[in-house]
This record gives sequence, C-alpha cells and structure tokens, in this order.
Amino acid sequence: FSTIDMNNLSKSIYKGTVAVSTLKTGNFLRDWNLKGRKYFDKDQFPLISFESTEVNQQGDKLSVMGNLTIKDTIKTTIFRFVRKGNQFIGTATLYSSDFGINIKKKREENQVTIKMVLNL
Repeated sequence: FSTIDMNNLSKSIYKGTVAVSTLKTGNFLRDWNLKGRKYFDKDQFPLISFESTEVNQQGDKLSVMGNLTIKDTIKTTIFRFVRKGNQFIGTATLYSSDFGINIKKKREENQVTIKMVLNL
C-alpha cells in the first residue's frame, strides 16, 4: 500500500510487495528462467518488497529512499518518481548481484533498472 499525501508529498509513505511470479520482461523463456532457483527463486522467496524511509520533493519530482528486499537481502534503494497524469512512475538502478542474483560474473555487468508505477 502507499499513502500519498498530495498536499505534502514528503509526508507520503510508499510500501508494497510484488510477487516474483508476476515479473515480466517481454520474453517468456527469460521470465521462466529468472523466476527459477538460479536467479529470483520464486518458490523460496516469492515476494519482493519496498518500504520508504525518506521522501524528498523537488517540484513535480520525488526522490523516495527506502529498503528494498529481494531474496531476504535488504538494501537501501532510491527511486526517482515523476508524475505523468494520474500516475507516479519511478525508476531505480541497482546491481542484481547485491541481492544474490548473479546474471553476469562482474558486479558492474549486473546493473539493472527497475520500474515502479503508482496509480493515483
């Protein structure tokens, strides 16, 4: 759930979970592989969660810092949100290897961008 205070966005709370089984990359075989034991391991770690700890507003842009949990590993992550119509669209860049998901051998090659869409 998220509690978005449109009159004072910095007082908003962003908290939620997503089921690993719902992740979609646009490629069925890649999705199936990513959900397996080698990567996200949806059977042992079925959820990804995020909970904000700090929200900063600069005009119509938001910076939301919080704890992202993937595979029982918690890392501080910053999402940058912009408002588009009735949505806040946020992106964050992270390294999957920091969460035990080693797609490539070198850490810098495991950089991914994740997207979060909040409907208002």
